Order: sequence, then structure tokens, then C-alpha cells
Amino acid sequence: MKTPKEYLIGCEHDGSYIPVNEVLRILTQIQKEAWNEALDKAAESADVTDLGIEGNAVVDLNSILKLKL
Repeated sequence: MKTPKEYLIGCEHDGSYIPVNEVLRILTQIQKEAWNEALDKAAESADVTDLGIEGNAVVDLNSILKLKL
């Protein structure tokens, strides 16, 4: 994930403040990236049990409730 400074690079502002619409755009981008990263980590850490039936498996919910860092 990007650093706060990287998110602000390219922001259009006059040096004294950042317009509200730019802040909202940046926050939306951060939320999307954080959500996608959380989903990736949950998928990586999920414990899956194959039921032996084609296409059927069980995911241990406890393995994804808390993301493993």
C-alpha cells in the first residue's frame, strides 16, 4: 500500500490547503486499496477443507475472521 505522501503526490492544490473533493477522492482510493489488500490476505490465510465432492469445500471462518499479518 502507498504511503500518505504518495497519495498526496499529484493532488491539485495551491499549497495552502487541499480541496475537499481531492481529500474525498484520496480517501476513497485508500479505502478501496485497503479493502482489496484485506481480501487478498484473507484468501491467503483461509484454511480450506476439501470435501472430496467436485467443487465443494469448507472454509474455516475462524481462519479469516482475524487477518494474519
